[in-house]
Amino acid sequence: MNVALHPSWTAALVRQPETGMGYQVVELQHHDRRDLALVSTGLELVESRQRGWGLNCRWPRARWEAVIGAFTRHVEDSDFRIVSNGELLRAGRLGARGEEPASASPDFLYQSGIGYRYLSVAADPRIAPDGAVSPGTFYAGMNVVDRQVESAADATRGFSLPPTAPPIYRHAMQHYDPVLTAIGIGHALGLFGQQGGLEEFILRQGAPAGAYRGWSEIPPGIR
Repeated sequence: MNVALHPSWTAALVRQPETGMGYQVVELQHHDRRDLALVSTGLELVESRQRGWGLNCRWPRARWEAVIGAFTRHVEDSDFRIVSNGELLRAGRLGARGEEPASASPDFLYQSGIGYRYLSVAADPRIAPDGAVSPGTFYAGMNVVDRQVESAADATRGFSLPPTAPPIYRHAMQHYDPVLTAIGIGHALGLFGQQGGLEEFILRQGAPAGAYRGWSEIPPGIR
């Protein structure tokens, strides 16, 4: 069961980088412990008690309920940080495996870009009303999408997306910026029981107004 976040959490998480496309691994810092939690699209806490995910599968129910309580209260009541996929790989956390991820790559400077994000929601909180995209947002380039992603199942496997939030919406982005934009280039880690491996980018500085071009639905495919 996924749990809706307090609106203040969504506003705060939009200003933070993603861990991977459409999700963030959030470290909640308590006075006596640190808990890792999985948040989908900045809107929902994912109940990730499935074995093999490396998150909270062995937690007592009371501990999980305390985490739910933190995310359903105002964000100011919590001390947190976002765990990058590069950190997951270096530390071997959550069973991360694969090649160097986008968040750990050096900066590459681009003046234009086109690609897609695969999400479980039609309204992406990381897209501003004017079509600007938040810094730290992941997306996939057209060369990958055209060849290897035809369904939500393809996106889930290739980008290691949480399978409890299938990405049935494909969000298009295209921008031309007279100022060069820094992006990171890497490959999706193997996480959440998914194989990963597809190339993805992270917009380190975001994208300007008008970059977002809308969404379309994609078939679920075969899991």
